[in-house]
Amino acid sequence: MFLDLTVVYFAFGAPLGVYEITRNKRSPRTVVLAAMHFVLWPLFAVASLRRSFAVERPEPSLEQEVDDLRAEFEAAAFDGRKSDAVLEFRDLYAHYSGLAIALGRAGGYGTSELFAVGSHPDANLASRCLERRNRNRLEFHLFQARNEFEEAVAKLTRINSNIGGLTKKLDVLLDAGH
Repeated sequence: MFLDLTVVYFAFGAPLGVYEITRNKRSPRTVVLAAMHFVLWPLFAVASLRRSFAVERPEPSLEQEVDDLRAEFEAAAFDGRKSDAVLEFRDLYAHYSGLAIALGRAGGYGTSELFAVGSHPDANLASRCLERRNRNRLEFHLFQARNEFEEAVAKLTRINSNIGGLTKKLDVLLDAGH
């Protein structure tokens, strides 16, 4: 009976030992680790299961944080009501925040390849000029969107004074994205 239990014990340990050998480079250290996994497989199996079932929360992206803040704006200003005003606010919010995020990520996309293929005499200079022009356009549209958003926020602040704090929070988020 003891022999049967030993055979079963090592039968379960063998896959863990083989896994350890195939996962790492072959070296004396790997052989020792594989032997430890083979003999002490219950401990390593529990640790492996814990790692595989552990849920790691990814750090929220800027877009996710901005979207969460939009939900806070809506809750503060519209009290969960669905109306045309909510849809209009969402449009203004998305326009403003999207342009601010895009401006923060503008530049450095390597457009010089486009000019190199087109046989431009100075692809790097042309690329920088194009990036500057695109950045200026984004800044212009962001300025307009910011003004529209501020008008909407001014109206909403009359409804709920907490909107001003949310606007500051949004500005901090969008400035951090630059």
